[in-house]
Amino acid sequence: MMWMINFLFIYLFIFKLVKGGMKAVVWTDVFQTIVIFSAMVFVTIKGTIDNGGFSEVIQANTDTKRIELFKFVYKNLQLI
Repeated sequence: MMWMINFLFIYLFIFKLVKGGMKAVVWTDVFQTIVIFSAMVFVTIKGTIDNGGFSEVIQANTDTKRIELFKFVYKNLQLI
């Protein structure tokens, strides 16, 4: 009978430990995701402002053919 009680306590202890650990991992991932996306937005905004604004960035990319809107290429088939 005593071994069953010990087994029950050990099982509950391990279950709660794993559950708490997973909760900590999830919250850490949530925090890390928020930090990464915030940094990505900040760098994009800062870079756009430093280069003269959104229209200047689009114009520079269009001039160097980095952006070609509405030009779809599938393997060797060019549409438009």
